[in-house]
Amino acid sequence: MRLKNAFKILISNSGVVYKAIVLRLLTISVIALISYFVVSPLLKPVFTCDDFQQGWTAIVESLRTLFKDFVSLADTNASAKALKESFDQLINHFITEKDALIKAFIGAGLFIFLVNLVERVGNYAIAFLYDGYMSALTKFSIVATLLANLGKAFLYSIITVPIVMIVDSIVFALAGLIVFYGLQVISIFAIILAVIFVILGLSFKLTLISRFLPNIIVAKKSIGRAFIDTFTNRKHLNKLLGSYVFMLMISFYLNVSVAAFTLGVGLFVSLPLCGNMNILIALVDYYNEHGKKYYTSSDNVVTPKELRENADLLKYM
Repeated sequence: MRLKNAFKILISNSGVVYKAIVLRLLTISVIALISYFVVSPLLKPVFTCDDFQQGWTAIVESLRTLFKDFVSLADTNASAKALKESFDQLINHFITEKDALIKAFIGAGLFIFLVNLVERVGNYAIAFLYDGYMSALTKFSIVATLLANLGKAFLYSIITVPIVMIVDSIVFALAGLIVFYGLQVISIFAIILAVIFVILGLSFKLTLISRFLPNIIVAKKSIGRAFIDTFTNRKHLNKLLGSYVFMLMISFYLNVSVAAFTLGVGLFVSLPLCGNMNILIALVDYYNEHGKKYYTSSDNVVTPKELRENADLLKYM
């Protein structure tokens, strides 16, 4: 129900996707400009030296060989061992460049923080547009929406970004350990297991914070109350988690395929598309759980089960 109705809204209000694409392009331009002058000088000493380039090239080549062996049903033990050795080579490079690595971590952390901060400010505006459509078929300008709600959007982003970065760091670090230690034990299946773990971890993160944005936009709560209520009185979390797991599986396949067949250009469309779906799933879940009617298109209104049951009872009174 959540995925189906979220997809219906995405299709019937496709203009928001185009606005999201433009917003992402502007975001990328701003972040790229900041990164060039602030982040890039911190990353260059580590990632432009010959040792790193050789280690990275060895990892890419080992991965290609591993997948070729797997697809051709050949023995993958040798290629898995070569990939593990390539990882070891890269780690040794990082160990010998401790000072530069610390600066690189600071630079990478700053870059990721900026990306998440700006992205979630944009997500606030996109969620506001979708809520207007779902509640009353109202359409707003994304620029006017951003300007009118910039303060709340920034506060939402500042609170959410640390949670997102902590959870993401834990998930990807554990996934890296699965790959690093699992390659020689279960070969390519270590990578598959790591991907599954990442999907489950990110789905848990999305489920954890999914109520925050609807609490602010739909329920019109203050930022503090919206954040507290995000973690209380939650129902049917298993259904929401299942929706996000399924959505992230589709997103992974879609974005990898698009990146491969369009040399990365198509990601400018597929990434905002998937991002909008994640926002819509949270909004649809909120409307359903709070028994609120909402539009999925101009001629289709969804009535949650609770409201339908109440209406049926009134018929007999």
